[in-house]
Amino acid sequence: MRLDPQVKEKLKKTFSAELSASRNAVRITSSYPFSKEYIDSILARFPEFSGGNVENVVDKQILGGFIIQSGSQMVDLSIRSALHLLQKKLYESV
Repeated sequence: MRLDPQVKEKLKKTFSAELSASRNAVRITSSYPFSKEYIDSILARFPEFSGGNVENVVDKQILGGFIIQSGSQMVDLSIRSALHLLQKKLYESV
């Protein structure tokens, strides 16, 4: 199947724009909504995540703390993750 060159070029541009936007997107997952000031203080501590559109996603299952991610980078400071790591270490030591 051959595509019209104009359609192909438009698809390339659209895909490139969406890929660029997703690289700049920052998602902070927390157990409750964070205020703008608190999000700013988090981004000040993690400068590699600043400069993008920030989305605060609420997920009660993380229990507390937060997970911050952008593209393939992720920092997991959630209580759920800490408890899972502790459980894993306990099972390994037995």
